[in-house]
Formats: sequence, structure tokens, C-alpha cells
Amino acid sequence: MGVLFDKFMDRYFPIPSANEPALSSAAQDARSVAGMYKISRRFESNILAVTTVLGEAKVVADPKDNTIYIDQFFKDLNGQPKHFREVAPMLFRAVNGKEKLAFEKDKDGRWLLYIDYPFMMFQEVDGAVNLKIFNYVVICFSLGVIALTLLFWPVAAILRKHYAKPLTLSDGARRWRTLAHVVALW
Repeated sequence: MGVLFDKFMDRYFPIPSANEPALSSAAQDARSVAGMYKISRRFESNILAVTTVLGEAKVVADPKDNTIYIDQFFKDLNGQPKHFREVAPMLFRAVNGKEKLAFEKDKDGRWLLYIDYPFMMFQEVDGAVNLKIFNYVVICFSLGVIALTLLFWPVAAILRKHYAKPLTLSDGARRWRTLAHVVALW
């Protein structure tokens, strides 16, 4: 939500701040929920499923104060990640705010992360699927190959013309070559 809306609500409809003490199991619980989570609103069955890695959130346990924070999604006004302290079993509240995070296990034993927005949640990423860096490398490599294909297409034509070496391909090979360039361009 916007800062203006939050300040308006705090000014005219204040909620008393709850000074719940942190639980004694806060450090252990924070370590147990730390990891990578994927958003529930994602593509599953088409080519856009590769974009799921772009929306992954990393829940980090901070050992200094036994809080957790999510690296991309919840930021303070200063741009730093908001820290959440455990106030009830698997319920975390923002240290300087009202936002809450709740965790529970699904039927497969993975963590589910519920946030204040009811239209989405986060699901813990399996260890085998937690290949965010690998996925970035594959995506960057693929885009690089496509870019080089498009870049060297006219360069090769210019070099062939300069050295008077015509492209000698059969009609079928020429069609496949043209199709490869069209696909790369698309």
C-alpha cells in the first residue's frame, strides 16, 4: 500500500501498538522457515513458467535479533527490508508496523507463507527446484545466443559479399536457416 494511505489510516484510525514479547522459540522458528518461496500467482503450464524464478522471495533469518525478513517484497520507508518478529507460534509481526506473516505446513510438509494480501501466498520451493542461479544462467545464455544469431546474420552476409563467397545451400536448408532467423527475431 502507499505510504500516504498508511499515514492517513494511522492518523485518523489508529490501532494501538501491540507490544507482544518475542517467543522463546523465535530463533529456532526463524531458522526453520528461512528459504526460497515462490508466489502462488504464477504460470504453471506454458512457456511463461520460466518467469516463476523472477518472483521468488527469499525469507532470511537474522540471528542478531531472531527476526526474519523477505529480501524483495517488504521494505521500510528507508528502502531496507522490514523485519518481522515472532509474536505467536509461526505468526510474525513487522517490528515497526502492522503487517503480519503466518506460516503453516501443507500436506507435503512444505511451508506456506501467508501475507496480509488474501489473493496470494507463497509456497516453499523444493530443494530440487531451488535453482534460481542456474535458471538465470540458462536464461541469460539463451538470450545471448539469440542476440548473437541476430547480430551475426547481417555480418555474415556482408563478409560473404566482401569475399565473393555465395551461400550455397539447398532449398530445404535455406528454408530452415530462414526459419531459424525468424524464430530468433520473434
